[in-house]
Amino acid sequence: MYNYEAWTFTTGSTATHVDLTATGTWTGTGTTTYLSLFNTTTFTTTPLASNTGANATISYDLNANTTYYVVVAANSRNQTGTYTLTSSQELKGYDPRNPSNPSVSPGTFSGQRLLPVGLTVPIGSIPQAQAKVRVNVNDRSGVVQQTFNTVRYGFMYYNTSSGNVGKILVGCDNTNVNVLLNAFTTIFPYNGTPTGPALEAAEDYFAQSTTHSADYTSNSNFIGRGTSKDPYYQKTVSGGLAAVPCRKSYVVLISDGEWNSGVDPAQPARDMHATDLRTDLTGQQSVDVYSIFAFGTDSEAG
Repeated sequence: MYNYEAWTFTTGSTATHVDLTATGTWTGTGTTTYLSLFNTTTFTTTPLASNTGANATISYDLNANTTYYVVVAANSRNQTGTYTLTSSQELKGYDPRNPSNPSVSPGTFSGQRLLPVGLTVPIGSIPQAQAKVRVNVNDRSGVVQQTFNTVRYGFMYYNTSSGNVGKILVGCDNTNVNVLLNAFTTIFPYNGTPTGPALEAAEDYFAQSTTHSADYTSNSNFIGRGTSKDPYYQKTVSGGLAAVPCRKSYVVLISDGEWNSGVDPAQPARDMHATDLRTDLTGQQSVDVYSIFAFGTDSEAG
């Protein structure tokens, strides 16, 4: 019989992420902590993620509008003890008593949510937190909305999760401002900071090439030199396409701190600024990179 305690949380309308750490002191010699994550109350099935150790950890991408269950136990049968569980999602205790399932024994739920010293109410996600400000869609207006008809915007984001290293969500050929704005709401900041590979992806987009494609997520759907996908081509009033070699191009880089994986971002930033990215067009097509540091301390700005 395994004794365990379970906790639960439900995500909101946007996909997000959870980081979990469990440390315990157990009665059996050599016994460590077993931590698992489920999206079902049948805890005998294979979990979405699990980890065993003195400090058992789970880092997992979550779907929107889904209830999840966190289970903490010793990694050996018939062991009791105490544990500390920290989570980046707000947890509530869950009692999974099920007399028809004798293979598990939840015992008496005795978990207690702890608050930081001096606080009498929860402060939300620990150690990470995300805040959302709800504004009526008709009241949302800023630089993007005000300039969308005169500036061609694209949108890319990056972190070290598989499929998210320099991933383009919207190309510069997009003509619908809501497509661009909706792309902003599908991402959330977490994980590593591969700024260099992301800038290589931006460089390849403007060059309409795949020179550095081994370093970042495939953006093949946005590559098509001489087509409407090409940022240096634009539709004419007659419906055709024409090159616009004099078009100024920029990358606005927003990050929460220093890069920590991949190539040094100074290299692709310099290459975009100093190199003619499109020798197939007249003149020189280069890109200036402007960086905005946000959401951190001065020491993290790099």
